[in-house]
Amino acid sequence: MNLLSTLGSLNLKLLISKEKHRLYSFETKLKAVFMKQEGHPLQTIQQKFHISHKAQIRRWIKCFNQKEFHRLNLHSG
Repeated sequence: MNLLSTLGSLNLKLLISKEKHRLYSFETKLKAVFMKQEGHPLQTIQQKFHISHKAQIRRWIKCFNQKEFHRLNLHSG
């Protein structure tokens, strides 16, 4: 195997393993916030909705608590 093909396969593996940018619906964000308010652990919520990072849920909770509902309806994260 030459250097070029080795680098090519490494590059392909990086592309495959890279996480996709996920978009979550307003409804999903609210469900996650409500589950946390009901006492569910972040990890449970994260697994249920396939959320990559717990910090994302924390941001939604912060927006909700600060009554910035319009930020939950944005099409990012």
